[in-house]
Amino acid sequence: MSLVRQRLLFVDDEPGIRQTLPVILRKYGFAVTVTATVSEAIEVPFADATP
Repeated sequence: MSLVRQRLLFVDDEPGIRQTLPVILRKYGFAVTVTATVSEAIEVPFADATP
């Protein structure tokens, strides 16, 4: 049985939060992509995302 690693797109404009919270989430097994703005977030490619 293979485990699926959950991916999380984390968007926050506060640099301290962007640096700290993803570290914690990664410790819990999430694959975290971090952006500072919604504009950046919508540009993040997810190759296996379904429409």
